[in-house]
Amino acid sequence: MDSIINLKMKNILTLFIFCFVIFSCSEKEDESCAIMEYGTFDVYQRDIKVGTFYRKDSLQVETYVGKKITGLAKVKQLTKCTYMLRSYWPKKDIDTIHFTASYTIGENNEIIYEMIPTFLETKSKLSGKILKVSDTIDSKILKMFGKN
Repeated sequence: MDSIINLKMKNILTLFIFCFVIFSCSEKEDESCAIMEYGTFDVYQRDIKVGTFYRKDSLQVETYVGKKITGLAKVKQLTKCTYMLRSYWPKKDIDTIHFTASYTIGENNEIIYEMIPTFLETKSKLSGKILKVSDTIDSKILKMFGKN
């Protein structure tokens, strides 16, 4: 009788540990891209800074090196670390293209990205890295988001 109880206890304990490990890992995965929800980020391609974006929930203000604010994008989360971006201020033909961006969190919170056009059949893609430079957004930029 004791061996049956011990076996059941071992099975219950094993199941508990398995569930704990699964849920612990999924929480870390959720948190890994949570750093993308709010803040100021610098964008690099081939280790050269090409711009900065400011993200607040589902909106993103974009600037590029040497230019003033050039874009406002709507950001929609598709999966934990995949988002669709579409421009609110189309100025050029490329601004009308929706992009799907996939993020991977690397060492020291370095964010590796790959962006592909969402609705176009092409092999073109943009890739590089993003560094979160601040958990805050400059007040002038923040006003562009509407209500704080």
